[in-house]
Amino acid sequence: MSKYGEFLDAVKRDDVNSVSKFLSIYPDFFDVSSTTWQENPLQVACNHGSHRVAKGDLPIVNVLLEIDSEVCLKKNKSSMNPLHIAIRNGHDEVIGALIAACPQSIGTVTSQRETVLLLAAKHFRLNAFVFLLKEIQNREQDHLLHRKDREGNNVLHIAVSNKFVEIVKLLLPLNSTSRALVRVNSLNKKGLTALDLCYQSCGNITTQDIGRILREAGALEGRSLPVGAHVIKETIETKNVILVVLGVVTGAAFTTVCNLPSPFLKDHHAEGRVFHMEIW
Repeated sequence: MSKYGEFLDAVKRDDVNSVSKFLSIYPDFFDVSSTTWQENPLQVACNHGSHRVAKGDLPIVNVLLEIDSEVCLKKNKSSMNPLHIAIRNGHDEVIGALIAACPQSIGTVTSQRETVLLLAAKHFRLNAFVFLLKEIQNREQDHLLHRKDREGNNVLHIAVSNKFVEIVKLLLPLNSTSRALVRVNSLNKKGLTALDLCYQSCGNITTQDIGRILREAGALEGRSLPVGAHVIKETIETKNVILVVLGVVTGAAFTTVCNLPSPFLKDHHAEGRVFHMEIW
């Protein structure tokens, strides 16, 4: 068996002693940047350990992270990194270890543009969702709550589609002192709001409960929204950025004109001329 096969076999067997011993003998072996791995050992560890659902292969994960935490950002053929895999499998303690070792991994997405929150909602991982939500808020990365997947679904769309009432309640608090964490009337690429998806589901008690929460939060069907209304909130941040850039460009142009050499101004005086600048 090759060194690679030996090492990966130890990871799959949850044999942390063999993994540690192997890395002490070959300290540069777990260098993903210079090694062509058929399977990333950290991804294998995050995907393994089904007999310890909450922990996964936490001891081995910790050993690998001590060697190279940047491996957290390496993706497989499905564009899933170790954090995505741990979320999908519900390995809660591994999720915490990965984020602690590589905080920037919390903002990564899959090939389907699924954020960590979308993955947790999609795979019914409530504990992971609660933990990730707190991490995102503590790190002031609330913009991740509004990110959409390739089909235009935000996390509320996914939670409603899966009848995941616990997540719906987290996103749309019923008490008057808390504000909604997501845009309740955001449309996906099919032009559907979360309420539309709720009405498309079979009418059991859970669906009725979700429908009530949505309506109390001001949810509407897509056809009831004013034309273009849903675009306003979602583009306002972009417009603000454009205005800032235009302001900088305009200021720079004005400064340049004011600082032109005197001979140039004498030869090209602007007396009696009117200059127009269009801002669009």
